[in-house]
Amino acid sequence: MERVVNGQTLRQLRLALGISATDLAARAGVHVATVSRAERSAGIRPDLADRLLAAFELLADERAARRRVLARELLLTATAILIEDAETKQAGALLINSGEVL
Repeated sequence: MERVVNGQTLRQLRLALGISATDLAARAGVHVATVSRAERSAGIRPDLADRLLAAFELLADERAARRRVLARELLLTATAILIEDAETKQAGALLINSGEVL
């Protein structure tokens, strides 16, 4: 069964990903005018639809990879903060227990 992609769906996908028609065209290897025409059409040629949908998949994969990297960086930063906080509290406890006055 042939997949049917219309222009409105194409535009909604593009806007949902927050990319320009120019970026989508570059990823799909087509001219921006081709993307613009496709977004205004009721039906898109199957070969063009496949190229555009493949470009969307690449963009989604890239975004997911960036989210994983950012999540890892956030986790590492949070861990470093917690370790630093624990070390500070431990040093404070040692000072209190030793009776030293700052």
